[in-house]
Amino acid sequence: APFSFWLSASALLCAVALAFFSLKSPKERLTALLAFALLLWAGAASVPQGFGEIAHGEGEWRFWGVVTRAPRPYAGGLSLEVNLKGRAPPEPDGAFEPMAGKLILSVDGGVSPLPLEGDAVFWRGSLFDPIGLKNPGGELKPFYYMRQGIVARSAAKYPGEVFFAEPLDEGFLKKSRKELGAAMETAAGGEAGAVLRALVLGDYSGVSQVTIDEFRRCGTTHLLAVSGFHLGIVAFGAVALLSFCWSRIPYLALRVPAQLASAIGAVPLLIFYALLTGAQAATLRALFMTLLLVLAALLKIKTSFFNLLASAILVIGLYDPRMLFDPGLHLSAFALAGIFWLSPALFKTKREAEPEQKIKRLAGGGFAKALWEKALAILKTSFCATVATMPVSAYYFGGASLMGLMANPVGVPLVGAVSLPLGVAGAFLHPLWPTGAALCWKGAGMGLEILLKAQKFLSPKAVFISGPFTGLAAIVGGVVLAYSIVIFKKGGDKSLRRALWSAVLAATLIFGPPAFKWTLLAARSSARLYLFDVGNGQSAALSLPRKGFNAPFWVLVDGGGFPSSSYDIGKNQITPALKALGCERPDLAVSSHPHPDHLLGLVSVIREVGPKLLVLPESFKGDERYGPLLLAASEGGVPVRWVGPGAYELPECPGISIFSSPGPGENDKSLMVVAESGGEAVLVSGDVESRGQENILSLLPEGDFLAATAPHHGLPDAFLRAFWEKVRPRKILVSSQNGGKSPCAELRGIAGEQGASIFTTGEVGYILAEFGGTDAEPKAAR
Repeated sequence: APFSFWLSASALLCAVALAFFSLKSPKERLTALLAFALLLWAGAASVPQGFGEIAHGEGEWRFWGVVTRAPRPYAGGLSLEVNLKGRAPPEPDGAFEPMAGKLILSVDGGVSPLPLEGDAVFWRGSLFDPIGLKNPGGELKPFYYMRQGIVARSAAKYPGEVFFAEPLDEGFLKKSRKELGAAMETAAGGEAGAVLRALVLGDYSGVSQVTIDEFRRCGTTHLLAVSGFHLGIVAFGAVALLSFCWSRIPYLALRVPAQLASAIGAVPLLIFYALLTGAQAATLRALFMTLLLVLAALLKIKTSFFNLLASAILVIGLYDPRMLFDPGLHLSAFALAGIFWLSPALFKTKREAEPEQKIKRLAGGGFAKALWEKALAILKTSFCATVATMPVSAYYFGGASLMGLMANPVGVPLVGAVSLPLGVAGAFLHPLWPTGAALCWKGAGMGLEILLKAQKFLSPKAVFISGPFTGLAAIVGGVVLAYSIVIFKKGGDKSLRRALWSAVLAATLIFGPPAFKWTLLAARSSARLYLFDVGNGQSAALSLPRKGFNAPFWVLVDGGGFPSSSYDIGKNQITPALKALGCERPDLAVSSHPHPDHLLGLVSVIREVGPKLLVLPESFKGDERYGPLLLAASEGGVPVRWVGPGAYELPECPGISIFSSPGPGENDKSLMVVAESGGEAVLVSGDVESRGQENILSLLPEGDFLAATAPHHGLPDAFLRAFWEKVRPRKILVSSQNGGKSPCAELRGIAGEQGASIFTTGEVGYILAEFGGTDAEPKAAR
C-alpha cells in the first residue's frame, strides 16, 4: 500500500540520518550504509510475487493442501495454516487442478489424532477473504496475514468435510520431529507431555486451550517458545562434551585450543536442532548470534552483545525479510536487552572471585551463601527480562500480565534448570538409548506438572496491563524509560540531567496517548452507536456523554456468536473492539435473549471486562442457556438484574430505556434498548418479530429516530409496517451477512418511501452512527 511504502521509506531515511549523525568514522558510516542497503534489498525481495488466482466465494469446492505448521487448538476445534495445492469440482469424480496459495483453515470438531506439520489435508468448502470480520481493534490482523503470506481462509467440520493423511514423501527432519514428539508426550504423560513437546520441539498441537490461557494469564507464554535458551543448553552440552574429548587427545589439543575446537564442532549440532524445531525467528536469532560469535573468535575480532544482536537481525532480514516483523523475534530481542542492558544497570554484580578464593569460601561454610547469591542472580535476570518484554507483549497480544513478575522468577529456573535440559537431553539420547530418553522425559514432565499446578493457582489472580497502554508509543516509552534508568545509574550531573529528560519523555510516551484519548472521549458532546460486524448475529455498543468533563457512559447490547462454530467472537472481536474504542469496562451490558447468535460472545466479554451491571429478560429466567453467562457474572462479581415485559428506565443508566414484549415466541420476548442524547435517539432491537412488535408498539416513543437496527437482522418475519411508520429512522442498520435474504424487500421498500438509508455489516463491516451533537449528521454512518 502507498502508506506502508512511504512509512517504510521515511523510517529508512531517518535511520540513515541517525547513523550519519551518531557515527564518527568513515568506516562506521560505510558499514551502516551497507547494512541499510542490504535491508532495502531484502524489503524489495519480500514483496509478494503472487500465489496464482484464488477465486473467493465462488461456491463449494474440494481442496487439498499441506499443513505448514503445527495446528493451534481452541475450544471445540483447531486452526491450521495450509499451503494450497489443488482444487476440484464438488463431484467426487472430478480431477484436481493445481492451485497455489497459503490460507487459514478452521476445523470445527474433535479432530483425533491431531494433524502434524507436513500432513496432507483434504476438505470441502469455499475460500474467502482472510479478513472475515471488520471491527475496531483488528488493525494488526492484515499485517499478520501479510507477514505470513496468507491470502485466503476456509472452514470445514470434522468429521464429514475434512480428513487428514500422512505425507507420501516425508523428509527426515519432519519424520524425526513427529517420532520424537510422540515418544516424548507418551513418556511424560498427560498435559505435561504435550507442554514438553511444545517446549522442546515447538509443536503446540497437543496443548489444550485452557493450558495456553493459563500460560498467557501468568505471563509465561515465552517458556513454550523455542528460543536462544534452548540453543544455549544444546551448545553448553555439546561444548562440554567436545571439549572434554578434544583435551584428552594431546595431538589435537596442542594444535587447536579445545575451547575453539568444541565451539566449531557444536555448530552443526545447533543448526540441526534449529531446523528440527521449525527454524522459528527467535531460534534463528540465537543461531546466527552464535555463528557470528564463533566467526569473530576465528578472525580474532572483538565484538559486543549489541553488535552481535544487530548483525544477527540483519542476517535474518536477508534470509527472510518477513521474519523481521515476527513478534517472537521482537520479544527475544527485548528479553536480551533486559538481561544484558537493564539488569547490569539495576543490579550491580560483584566481581567474579578467583578459583582459589571460591574454594576457600566454600570450605569455610559459604556454600549456602553462594547458592543463595546464584539463585538471586537468576531471579534478578528473569525479572529484568520480564519487564523488558512487557511493552511488546501488551502491543501484540492486547495485554501483558503483571503476574509474570512473580511467575517467571520461579518458572524460568524450574524450566531452565530441570525440564528443558532433561527434555533436550532425551531428544538427543532417544536414537541411541530410548530407555534413558524416556527417563529424562519423565523427570522433565514431573517438573512441568509442578509448573502447571502453580499456574492453575495463580492465573485467576492475574492482573493485566491492557487498554490504553498497549500502543506502539508505550513500547518506545518503555525503551526510553529503561534508557533513563541506565543513564541515572552512571551518575554525574550530565547523566542525571539526561536521565531526567529521558524519564519525562518516557512518561509522555506512556501516559500521553491514553490521556489524550481519554480527553477526546470526555470532551465529545455527541453520542455514538456502534453496530459490530459479527456475521449473522448481533452485537452493538452505545457511548453516551456524561455531564461535565467525564468519560462516556458505555452500554453493550449482545455479544454475537456462531452457533455452529467454536470460534469465540467475544474474546477475539468484541473485547478488542471495545478497548480500541476506549471502553475498558462497560457500565451496562444487556442480553436481548438467549439465542446463541446474540449470547455466546457475551460470556467472554463478561469474563474479560466485567461490566458494572448485567440486564437480562425475565421471560427467560431459569433458562439453562443463560447458565454460562450467569456463572461468568458470578465469578466476576457482576450484579444481575432481570426485567419483565414492559418499559423500564434504569436510575443508574441515564438516557437508557429498555422495552420488553410478553411474546408470544422466543424472538418476540427480546429486549429492545433505546438511547437518547441531545434530543436525538437510536434504537437497538433484538430479534423481535412482527407479533412481538405489535405487543410493544404502544410502549415505544414516537419516531424520528436517527438510527435503528433492523429487528431479527432485517428478515421478512420481523417486518411490520406499523413499527417502521412509528419509529421512522433516518438510518436503518442491519447486522447480517446473508445478502440474499436480508434486508428483505419489504424493508428496502419502506426505507425508500421514508428516505432512509440502509447500511449492512456484511457490506461495510462495523457501522457507526453519531447522534445528539452538532456534528452528528455529517458522520451519521459509514
